[in-house]
Parts: sequence; C-alpha cells; structure tokens
Amino acid sequence: MSILEITFPENFNEKYQKFSDMLLEILKEKQPEDKKQESLNIEEQPISKDLKADILIGKLGAYNDGTIRFGKEILTMRNQLKDLCRLFMQHPNELVLIDAIKEELIKVDKRGTTPWSTISKYVSELHTSLKVHFKKEIIFNQKEEGWYFKP
Repeated sequence: MSILEITFPENFNEKYQKFSDMLLEILKEKQPEDKKQESLNIEEQPISKDLKADILIGKLGAYNDGTIRFGKEILTMRNQLKDLCRLFMQHPNELVLIDAIKEELIKVDKRGTTPWSTISKYVSELHTSLKVHFKKEIIFNQKEEGWYFKP
C-alpha cells in the first residue's frame, strides 16, 4: 500500500479564499448586466404603439403581434401552444372539445390518426406554463371529451 502526502503552503487557505472571493465578485458584477439584457430581449420588449390586444382575459392577453402576454411579460411558448391558448381564451368557462383542438393544431391529413394523448400533452404543457402566472389550476379535463379554461 502506498501513501501519498500532499503539503500545502502555509497561506494556501488565505490565497484560495481571496481568489474565491474575487471570482464571486466578478460573477456578481456580470450577472445583473446579463439578466438586464436577457429581460429586455425576451420578456419586457417595448410595447409598440400599434400593439393591440386581440383577446384579454384578466392579465392574460393575445396580441396582434403574435405574442401571448401576462401583464407586460411575454410568455415564451411554441406556436402550437400559442394557438391552443388563443382557442381557450376565445372560449372561457366553456368546454373546448378535443375535435376543436385538433382542428386548430393538427394538419387535416393527420387529424384522424392523432391520439387523445398527444392533444392531452399539448394541453398539459400549456396548463403548466399558465399555472405559474395565475398561481392556480385554470385548465380542467372533462373525461376525454375536452377541457375547460377557467381563469
């Protein structure tokens, strides 16, 4: 059996701590800039004068520039989920049938072969995204018939 002995210089802990502190300071200085730039690019893009809400349900809005926003924050989601969100917003507190969702999201030649589980995954993904902002359950399943959007 071999024994390996490592000897550190006497001031190793001091040097390591100074180096660690310096790196943390650099990261702290850079982080606000990065966050600020990211929020300008993604979430809080300036609202143009031509921006109009096509549909407003409380703070949730579908706008004429194609965005879905909660308050001033642009919700990042793929186009199928934006279309699904608009469909639910057009029918609040109403049962949205699976066939209506298929018509909105699925190409004509694939509607007959698209299973309920695929549509369910889209609805679940949208529900998860919106639940963060509404802070409550807002989409409810109706036994494989469709879903209710209750904001």
